[in-house]
Amino acid sequence: MEGSAVDLGERAHHQTLLMLARERRGDECQNVIPSEAGWRDVVSLGEMLGIDTQHINTHLFRALRQLSPALRQLAIELDLVERRRGQVRFGDAAFEVVDWKGLAASRSGLIMRDT
Repeated sequence: MEGSAVDLGERAHHQTLLMLARERRGDECQNVIPSEAGWRDVVSLGEMLGIDTQHINTHLFRALRQLSPALRQLAIELDLVERRRGQVRFGDAAFEVVDWKGLAASRSGLIMRDT
């Protein structure tokens, strides 16, 4: 739904989703085949974020619990996170990683697009 927004507040698990989205977008820009774009080993992801794998699983659980109702509210149907043995990636959704104007330069977020 173009023009619709849901304020999700600030949560630690948003950083994990943002990292996964950036990794997927980076692979897409490097022309990695779509079926392989964005997959990251959970241990490596933990190292990038400075947290252990148990904490990653907690972040992903909390993100799904928070975002699923928000996405339904916007009439967006998608698998937010995809998993395969020992790996995870941001789901196959139209999205943008944006820097928010008026906030600290290091602040950024995701915008989900209805396709």
